[in-house]
Amino acid sequence: MTFWDSEPNIFKLTGLRLYASTDVLFNRAAALGRGAAFDEQMSLLKAKFTIKHTTTSSQSRMRHLYLRFGPSTLLNCTFCTLDDDLSYTLHHLPTYVLLPHLLSLLTIGLATSESLCGFAAHRWRHLATTTALVLATTDLWLTVFSSEISAVDAHMPGPEGMFWILRMTRSLVLCGLQALLAGLIYVSSTNRLPFLISSAETDPKAVQQQRANLLGQAQFSLQAAQGKLHALNVARNAVNRDAELKGVDDAYWQRVKDVEGPNPVERIWADEDVQAAVARSLGEGRFDMEKTGRECEQFVAGMTRGLEDH
Repeated sequence: MTFWDSEPNIFKLTGLRLYASTDVLFNRAAALGRGAAFDEQMSLLKAKFTIKHTTTSSQSRMRHLYLRFGPSTLLNCTFCTLDDDLSYTLHHLPTYVLLPHLLSLLTIGLATSESLCGFAAHRWRHLATTTALVLATTDLWLTVFSSEISAVDAHMPGPEGMFWILRMTRSLVLCGLQALLAGLIYVSSTNRLPFLISSAETDPKAVQQQRANLLGQAQFSLQAAQGKLHALNVARNAVNRDAELKGVDDAYWQRVKDVEGPNPVERIWADEDVQAAVARSLGEGRFDMEKTGRECEQFVAGMTRGLEDH
């Protein structure tokens, strides 16, 4: 038994009128041979229609409630009373009305999350959420006031119930909303309809958001670099303050000096292969070592200006 068949409309299945005899109604339903689960549900429903409500008016009201709320609400509600529609409504709303719309809102929230799907999807969050809330409010109103909206023709074979009409409509509308949202996210992400949806390059909000993202990334990188420099400074201070570590550091640099000579940097830069590699990386024909030396001296002088006064 599929999801759509789990709560069938017995009047639609049998093709009988609303006030058909209870025995005839359920005998014809049993003859359909739809399985043990269906037969068990029909037995419980028949007990609701007959044992507890022997009068004609009670049976008529129970059948109207059946068409309005479906079989599960009638069978599973433990606090409902026949003369109180509100009790059935309170039992029916959480599972059949509120839960589908809450799942729809959760899906919209995930699909339009900027951290998960980017700004192109996030720009549709307000519109999609507002539409989903309007649909939920409309569905809630229709469910609560369905008794005043729907009028069942007692002489029509296989009458439709508001429970099945709203269930089908609710599913189709929510699926349509999700499909429409997916289409809008797709065309805005791929710029397929620039005449209908402005691209990220021309949308002021998109440009502003991109700038904010770039600034945030730059700030995060600067903070990370600052943290590493601080850690390096702490490590150098620890080495300089500890006699044993300072000795190891001095010995290391002395060995480097002994191996590479008194002017290792000049010797490395004087190598023609090094100059050619640097020139290729800079996209220049040749590497001017003298010019680079002057620029380095100017940079160091600018960075250390005023230090000799201290």
